[in-house]
Amino acid sequence: MTPYCAKHADKVVTVSNISRRDIANTYDVSQKKIEVVGNAVSSEFRIMDDDELDELDVRGKYDIGYSPFLLCVGDTRSEKNILRLIDAYIMYKDRWDTNIRLVIVGNDDLYDDLYEEFEEYEDEIIFAGCRDRLDLAALINESEGYICPAFVEGAGISPIEALNCGRPVAVADMPHAHEELGNRAIYFDPYDEEDIYEGICRLVDDPIEAEIPESSWEDSSRRMKKIYRDAASEM
Repeated sequence: MTPYCAKHADKVVTVSNISRRDIANTYDVSQKKIEVVGNAVSSEFRIMDDDELDELDVRGKYDIGYSPFLLCVGDTRSEKNILRLIDAYIMYKDRWDTNIRLVIVGNDDLYDDLYEEFEEYEDEIIFAGCRDRLDLAALINESEGYICPAFVEGAGISPIEALNCGRPVAVADMPHAHEELGNRAIYFDPYDEEDIYEGICRLVDDPIEAEIPESSWEDSSRRMKKIYRDAASEM
C-alpha cells in the first residue's frame, strides 16, 4: 500500500529533508507535495527539579543506586547496536578506574540472553524495563548523559528527549542525526567499537552542553494542522 499511497496522496509528511528525498526517489513522487515536520517531544521530557526526582525515585525503583550512569534506550534488535555499545563500555571500564554505570532501558523480556552473557558486569550494566514515560524522563535527568548507537535511529526522537531534559548526548554518526541535532551532539562511528569508546570518553569528560531544541510538541501540532487544512482546502 505504501507506493500507492505515496503516489495518490495530496500531501506526504515526513520528519527530515533526507527522508523527504528518499521518499521522492523511492516512490517517484514530487518533492513539492512532501512536507517536513521535525520531531518534537512531549511535555514529560523536561528539566526536573530535585523534589520531583526525589518523589519519582527512579534510582531506587530500577535498582540503579547512587553511582553516576550513562543512559541508552534500545533493545536487542541488531539495528539498535546494543552489543557494540556494551563492548565499548566494557572497554571503557577496563581502561579507566571509574564508577560510571551503563543503564539500558527497553523491553526487559528481550534481555534474558544478555543477562547471562554479561553476568560478571551485573553491577555495572543495568537493564531497566522502564515502560513509563515520566520515569524515563527522570532517568534521563538523573544520568550523566545519553548515548544512542542505533544505525536506523539517527533522526530518532530519544536524543531530542535527552536534550529537552538538559543532558548531553552522543549519537551514531548518521546523516539524519546531523540534520536533527547539528552541533549539539557528539558523533561516533556506530560500526567501530573503539570509536564508540571514544564517544563514551567524550560524553563523560568533555560533553557538549545540552541545548534545548526550540521546536515543541505544540509547534509540530500546529504545523501538522496547517498542512491538513491546506490540503483539505485544495481538494
